[in-house]
Amino acid sequence: MWRSPSEPPSPPRWSWAPDGTGWSTLLTELAAKHQLDASSLGGSDRYYYGALSVDYGSGVAGLGYVPSSPSSSFYYRTAIGWDKTSGYSDGGLFPSLRARGGGTTWAGPTAPVAASPALIPPTLTPAATLASGGYDSVFNALHSPFTDKDIMGYCTPNWVSDYVYKQILDFRNGTGGFLAGSAEDAPAAKGQSPARDCLLVRGILHDDGGVELLPAFRTVTRPFEQAGPGDHVLRGLDPKGATLFTQALEWVEVGCSPKGQERHFVMALPLDAAVLDALAGLQVVKGDKTLASLRSMTASARVVTATPEAQRLSADKLQLTWDAGIHPAALVRDADTGEVLAILSGGRQTITATGKRFDLVLSDGVASHAHRLEPAN
Repeated sequence: MWRSPSEPPSPPRWSWAPDGTGWSTLLTELAAKHQLDASSLGGSDRYYYGALSVDYGSGVAGLGYVPSSPSSSFYYRTAIGWDKTSGYSDGGLFPSLRARGGGTTWAGPTAPVAASPALIPPTLTPAATLASGGYDSVFNALHSPFTDKDIMGYCTPNWVSDYVYKQILDFRNGTGGFLAGSAEDAPAAKGQSPARDCLLVRGILHDDGGVELLPAFRTVTRPFEQAGPGDHVLRGLDPKGATLFTQALEWVEVGCSPKGQERHFVMALPLDAAVLDALAGLQVVKGDKTLASLRSMTASARVVTATPEAQRLSADKLQLTWDAGIHPAALVRDADTGEVLAILSGGRQTITATGKRFDLVLSDGVASHAHRLEPAN
């Protein structure tokens, strides 16, 4: 579980609004951490859940990816949700939020509450109540099929319907291309490419067809499995606008998005050093239309940037300072373990970190520069 800071720094970096503002970007950041951690910490078959400390009591409470098949990348087994146990107006369902987050990453869509009966699966009633009763062994309690709602819906009281149980069971037992065994939870992964220099790219496809490109990072990790043909293509450009590389994008659905139908991509692209050194722009194109683009700062502008600094505030608190005017985004990794500790913006942030050495990768949106920082203890 990835826990967000309990005290947002100044200026605010963590901003999660009740209407869902900020949630999608954070989900891409946790998926990026998931992918990079797998190359350094092992455990590429893990699920990641991020716990958020929010300051509101009613509104968006969680987001998670809905993989299209058991063979989808494990880096999309990622979800985020409230870190609360009481004091908010959804009936006190923090454990259910965590369960719903896990359910989406097992290809579990939200239950069709109050939808047309023609769209309801035969094992789920039109009101998303249970077709069969259930038993809670923790509280020694029965759950009624007449009153309890499906946990993947939005109503209370809730329990797991046989529809969702069967759907998740089928998904987890599905034979996919990612694991060597016949089931998703097989202990060993198939042979993967070794970690190498990659460009980590992220983006959001909004409900209206618009695309948002998020800052990219050059870092060492295992390359993402190559996506097949797709409508959207990422182009890398040199300073003169010539194409350095193209990459079809693999989108994954976001479950429970308050912004309508939304999809993300998070990919680590293996590129030669010469290509990464020459990279000056990124574009997402569909056909002959450019939907989003980012341009790198000029080399002369980057020269004047201040050297980043790391200051130890306490045994587990680290303050990082850099020139956000030149590099609006920063990726922080523990230099000894390789674990991703944070993706930051704002120019001055305090994070929880107990290590001795840190790699700070500063991005101007396209090009990145890495710095090894060793704060005095």
